[in-house]
Amino acid sequence: MLVVEDEPRSSKCSQKKYLEECAFKVDIASSAAEALNKLRLIPGGVDAMVVDMGLPDSKGDVLVREVRSIYPSLPIVIATGQGATDMREAFKGMASIAIVNKPYTSDELKAAIRTVGIRC
Repeated sequence: MLVVEDEPRSSKCSQKKYLEECAFKVDIASSAAEALNKLRLIPGGVDAMVVDMGLPDSKGDVLVREVRSIYPSLPIVIATGQGATDMREAFKGMASIAIVNKPYTSDELKAAIRTVGIRC
């Protein structure tokens, strides 16, 4: 599982902890460029991604579209602090995309992971 989050405190604490509760091996990227690089370098790829919308080098929705152009079936959970309705509309019709509102609980993240077809 690749978590793309520019706030180290939240990415290294809650998200990683929540995902490790589901027995996922979690890798962290703090920018879109780092995420794309890790996607190319992780042997066997990743099972899914959790992508924050506010990244330092790109908007999260741009990263999601770029990732989907390379890996069209990769399940992605989008984490947003605002505009969840807009995000749902922007990705309407795309398979294996879920939206979770920040801040979120362990149960909310796990439900989003299940929504994109990953067992948790």
